[in-house]
Amino acid sequence: MHHYENTQPGEPDVIRVNCPYCEQHLKVPIELNGTAIDCPSCGCEVTIPGDSPESQSAPGIKVECPSCQQHLLAPGELGGQAVDCPACSTKIPIPEATPPELPSNEVAPPVKKPAKLGEPSFWRLIGRAFALNGVGFAILGALFAFSLLIRFLINGSGYVPFIGVFLSIVIWVGYWSWMFDYAKQTIVQSASGGWDLPELFAWTNQDASDLFLNGFAQLIGIVLCCFSPFILIALLGFNENLNQERYGIAWIWTLGFGAFMCPVVTLCVAIFDGSNVFFCLMAALRGMKVFFFHYCIIFIISIVVVFSIFLLFLIQVGASLPVAFGFYGPIGMVVLLLAPLIILYLILVSCRLLGFMYYVNRRKLRWLGEKQ
Repeated sequence: MHHYENTQPGEPDVIRVNCPYCEQHLKVPIELNGTAIDCPSCGCEVTIPGDSPESQSAPGIKVECPSCQQHLLAPGELGGQAVDCPACSTKIPIPEATPPELPSNEVAPPVKKPAKLGEPSFWRLIGRAFALNGVGFAILGALFAFSLLIRFLINGSGYVPFIGVFLSIVIWVGYWSWMFDYAKQTIVQSASGGWDLPELFAWTNQDASDLFLNGFAQLIGIVLCCFSPFILIALLGFNENLNQERYGIAWIWTLGFGAFMCPVVTLCVAIFDGSNVFFCLMAALRGMKVFFFHYCIIFIISIVVVFSIFLLFLIQVGASLPVAFGFYGPIGMVVLLLAPLIILYLILVSCRLLGFMYYVNRRKLRWLGEKQ
C-alpha cells in the first residue's frame, strides 16, 4: 500500500505523513524532507518525502482525484503508477515526474536520495520484547496480584472438607487455562505488529467452557504433540533388555525435539486458534524454512528464560533452597516474593518474542492473511 501526503494550505513549514506501521499521523518540520525518522509511537523508521515546495531534489507530483476533487501530493517515485484516493478510494493515475528545466549555463544540483522506508529489524524487536511501557507494567502487576489471589484460594481450599482437593484442581486448571489464553492473545497481538500487551480481561466476552476447557485441551495437546516421542521412549525405558546407550541417545534426541518444537507449535496454535494441534505442528515444520534462523535465536533466548523460570520456581517452592543458594534474611524474602513476578514477566517476553518473529516474516508466511 502506497503512502502519500495530503497538501494542507496554511501549514507551509510542516510535512504531514502517516506511519505505515501504526498509522500514527505525524507533522514533521519541512527541513527534514528526504530523511528518515523514528516514529514516536511505534519506533519504526519512517521516510519523510523530499517533495516540499521549496525542495527540488525529489519533487512531488500534484494530482487531483477525478471523483472527489481531493488534492494530493504523491512521491515522485510513484510516477506512472496508480494509487487509491484516501478519501473515496478511486484509482488515480500518477503521471511521470518531469525534472525542472535549467538554463544551459546551470548545472543540476546533486539529487539527495531519500532514505528507504525500513521494516523494524529482528534485533530491534528482540529488544522491544523485553521493554514494557507504563500500561504494560500495570498489567504485569495485575497478573502478579491475580496469581497471589489464586495461590491463596488454592491454599484455602485445602481446608474445605470432602471437596478440598477437587476444588484446588478446578482453580488450578482454570487459572492456567486463563493464563494460556492471555499468552495466546499476547502472541497474536505481537504477530500483528502491536507493541503493547492485550487487555487483561478480554476473556470476559468469551464462553466459559470455550475459554477454560478448550484452552486447557490445547495446552495438553501441545505437550502431547511435541513430547509424545519422548513419552514413548520414556515408557520403553522400563524394558531391561534395551540397549542403554541407544536408549540414552534416543531419550536426549526426543526430549530435544519436543523442547525445540513446543514454542513454535504454541505460536501456530495461537495464530490459527484451533484445537487440531497436529495441523499446527505441520504448519510449524513448513514455516521453519522461512524463519529457521530467527527461531534458533529465539530458542536460545528461550532456553535461558526457561532455566531462569525453573530456578526461580525452585527458589519459590523450596523452603530450604534460599539458604542453599546463599539467600539469607531479607534478601531471601525479597527473592521469594519477586520470583512469581519475574516468572510472569519472562512468560510474557517469550510470547512477545514468538509474535515478533512472525511479524518480521509475515509477508512470506501470510498466516494472518497478509499481502505479499
